[in-house]
Amino acid sequence: MKRSIVTGLLCVSLAACTGGGPRKSAILGDADAVRVSREVSTPYAVVDVDDDVAHRASRWAKQSAFSGFIADAGQRPVVIGSGDTLEISIVSTSEAGFIDLTNSTLSPISTTTLPAQEVGSDGLVAVPPLGRVRAAGQSVQQFENFLTRRLGEVLVDPSAIVRIADRRSARVSVLGQVAQPGTYSINQTNAHLVEMIAEAGGPAQRAETLAISISRRGKTGEASLTDVYGNPKLNIHVQHGDVISVEQPANRFTVLGAGGVNTTLLFDEPEVSLADALGRAGGLLNRRADRKGVFLYRSISKAAAIDLGADTAEFKGESVPTIFRIDMSQPQSIFMAQNFEIADGDVLYISDNIAEEINAISSAFNFFSPTPNAFVSEEVFSTPVN
Repeated sequence: MKRSIVTGLLCVSLAACTGGGPRKSAILGDADAVRVSREVSTPYAVVDVDDDVAHRASRWAKQSAFSGFIADAGQRPVVIGSGDTLEISIVSTSEAGFIDLTNSTLSPISTTTLPAQEVGSDGLVAVPPLGRVRAAGQSVQQFENFLTRRLGEVLVDPSAIVRIADRRSARVSVLGQVAQPGTYSINQTNAHLVEMIAEAGGPAQRAETLAISISRRGKTGEASLTDVYGNPKLNIHVQHGDVISVEQPANRFTVLGAGGVNTTLLFDEPEVSLADALGRAGGLLNRRADRKGVFLYRSISKAAAIDLGADTAEFKGESVPTIFRIDMSQPQSIFMAQNFEIADGDVLYISDNIAEEINAISSAFNFFSPTPNAFVSEEVFSTPVN
């Protein structure tokens, strides 16, 4: 018996010697340590999940993703700016007619097309016989009216036709998984997000596997490409300087506890259910996992928490740390898990079965305690033989 106890103590001593760093007591009890501690008291809501809660929570998760998208500021007028290339034609009419020297005919209309030219940094362009005139800051129609009025001072019944051949003053970059990444000018026909993606040749992969992000003046909004296609509120007007990126999403969820694997898993599908997540995590470990203790951690809005039946009086901020409790011991729980959608950043925790914890403690106790066989062996070998 003494040998068994000594052996157990030796095992404990050897176990204490293993490890890759200092013990907790050495870190916290060191004389050079300056402790900064405070009592942690963070309220959270616990919501039992049934089929109705699964649908509601999934709907709120989608709305939360949409709320972070950039708001539509409306369509801005197409105005001429510095760096734009203009094509200007001057048309004059006369009852007496104009001689067309190319075919020696008389025509009532005379058309003069000026060489395409870039609007200078001063906002001016050259228009004979007017000289340099200001074009920047005017719409195409305003500039046409301005030229027509000024040309009427020197020509007979003139009119001006203006076209922006290359609008460099209002451009958008479209990057990532599109057929033709590049920089594109904004005009009257491609002023929306979806239209600009089409301008770049459309997505290079199935839209269901892609997400779109748009960056504007330090803010970035993200959504799945299928949601942008299907929701007019997300198909916002683009603005000069926008950077649009179409990529596979990097959504992730973390699995901890008594699952088949403890890890962080990535998913690029627009919708991943709790059932999918459990399957990718290797399911619940037999015997060890508590089927009534599957918990999903997520921060939700106060409006979502109220809708799910939580009392939000104790929560000061705009978000509520929430733990969704899922009882996987019931037959209908599989249907519920199929309706509960995983959101980016979710943490799925599978608790241990209390019976398994007791077994683990018993196993540890048995490791250090001599078995009845050990006592028998001691007595057999210590008895003198006559």
